[in-house]
Amino acid sequence: MTLYCQISLQLFFCLLLSMPGFGQPFQLQTQQAGIKNAYYGNGVAAADYNNDGFIDIYMVSSDPTHPSSPGSANSLFKNNGDGTFTNVAKEANVEGTIDTTTIPQNNLVENFGASWGDFNNDGNVDLYLTNKGVDELYENLGDGTFRDITHSAGLDLLIRDSSTAVWFDLDNDGDLDLYVGSYGEHGLPTSSDNVMYRNNGDGTFTNITAMTGLGESGFTFVTMVLDVNRDGAPDLYCVNDFGNNFFYLNKGDGTFREATREFGLENSGHGMGVTLGDYDNDGLFDIYLTNIADDLQQEWSPLFRQTGSGYFQDVSSQTGTGITYWAWGCEFFDFDLDGDLDLYVVNGTFGNAFHNLLFRNNNNGTFEDFSQQSGADGQAEARGLCIADFDNDGRLDMFVANIRATAHLYLNSMQDGNYLQINLIGTQSNRDARGAVVRVTANNKTYHRPNDGIEFYGQSKVPLHFGLGSARVVQNIKVEWPSGIRQEFQNIPVNQTITVNENSGMVTHVRTENGSLPNQFVLLNNYPNPLQSHTLIHFKAGASANVKIEIYDILGRLIAAPVQAQFAAGTHSIAWDGTDKNGRSLPAGLYVQKLTSGRFKSYRKLAILR
Repeated sequence: MTLYCQISLQLFFCLLLSMPGFGQPFQLQTQQAGIKNAYYGNGVAAADYNNDGFIDIYMVSSDPTHPSSPGSANSLFKNNGDGTFTNVAKEANVEGTIDTTTIPQNNLVENFGASWGDFNNDGNVDLYLTNKGVDELYENLGDGTFRDITHSAGLDLLIRDSSTAVWFDLDNDGDLDLYVGSYGEHGLPTSSDNVMYRNNGDGTFTNITAMTGLGESGFTFVTMVLDVNRDGAPDLYCVNDFGNNFFYLNKGDGTFREATREFGLENSGHGMGVTLGDYDNDGLFDIYLTNIADDLQQEWSPLFRQTGSGYFQDVSSQTGTGITYWAWGCEFFDFDLDGDLDLYVVNGTFGNAFHNLLFRNNNNGTFEDFSQQSGADGQAEARGLCIADFDNDGRLDMFVANIRATAHLYLNSMQDGNYLQINLIGTQSNRDARGAVVRVTANNKTYHRPNDGIEFYGQSKVPLHFGLGSARVVQNIKVEWPSGIRQEFQNIPVNQTITVNENSGMVTHVRTENGSLPNQFVLLNNYPNPLQSHTLIHFKAGASANVKIEIYDILGRLIAAPVQAQFAAGTHSIAWDGTDKNGRSLPAGLYVQKLTSGRFKSYRKLAILR
């Protein structure tokens, strides 16, 4: 233990408290994470493409051929699991194609969005890219690489200005269909309509737009999928840059009817981004969409609150979320783990210094502008946005794509609050469980999350996240699958990620690295470190075995024993709340974690900050 005693506790905490931005919920970590050449960013989509337990990031480069661009093609940032990322797009064969053949004009060379979806239900998320020209579909081969199957899938028949593609199960047949938005008429398009593709289940798709009634385009930027009348048939809300937005109600027979006014979703601004979430925790999902400052005249960004009748009312003037400058991507998420959904909006155009906005939910029907205090109020002319737990510490982080600057990765360093993250695996439903709804009750309060993943120019496949405040246990989990199956689970410990399999049960989340198992037992970095209220202790197990984790003070005295149990081979996370063997909170100071499994022993330092 003498090695650890050499560290001066006083010096350690002096250095810690002098760190720039300490106390802010978000820390800009782009350079530290090794994210380079991520310029001219458009769409962003996050998913664990290689099934190693860490969320990876795909960013579309809107103009990789620009002579002044320090970037290159699209980027696939592989999460290395140690706080860094590596761009593996070339090795994985997903850099994307710049179409200079069908649209030769250099000023029309542009890529737009990316959407992850497991269209063939093989457990590996596939990638769809929207472009100016011909779109692309890449099948995930499960070995870290992809193959371009656009032609064989029948998806290369249209030359168009595609915007956002969304994966969802139109007909509830258990596989993902595809709806692709179109941004009007540019270049030499053979189609300017939005397109509905049916998944034929054999690796091919059929354009069924004409028979569904979904083709009308109003310069669509993004389409939201939701079930407004809760009849099990997914509806669509198209957000358009020019003209009115369109809401299409699913009639349940494979066709839709336009019902925008009927449901109160009219908006004639310049629609950009949209997000879905239950901001007031009433069990009904609400819609927020962003507009722009046209000629620097501010348009209103509506927050459509859903009433019990399925009708929507714009309450943005009451909530304080209406003024968002020239906004693009937006997302509901719970950054402070108090159970209430907050709202992040990114900004900027033509060099105007509009800062990004973080609205904190006050839990009384209103939001406060928390941007300046957040550390995430960048002014780099943003476009796309994705939110996920990139460092597996239970706190949601943010990746922002910027047009004229490198992307921004913001890591969440909030100390308070508990959480639960839930992966869904469909069996009768589509494997991604698109369209599922999860309701979690803790401390006698219920929180509701839709499994859609839709973002501006993107769609992500990440666990559903629930902030739980001070709750130590989840009383109840209800999962509503697209198939109609309902499942419930009780008394689930907090501060972990679980996986729920449709109609078969729940298992604790286990990660493996690069598809292989480690050959030893070793402690990894815990997050957060230092901890205030709790931390996640990460470790690798080389085989199925009994593992014991203990906490010692710097004098070598055993203070706590968070776990002794049998674990499968792989990478695991254990939550610890900073208490001793008697449940008392430990004082601030330096401690040592010790892992023991048979002949293997591993040590790591740990700090507590009170």
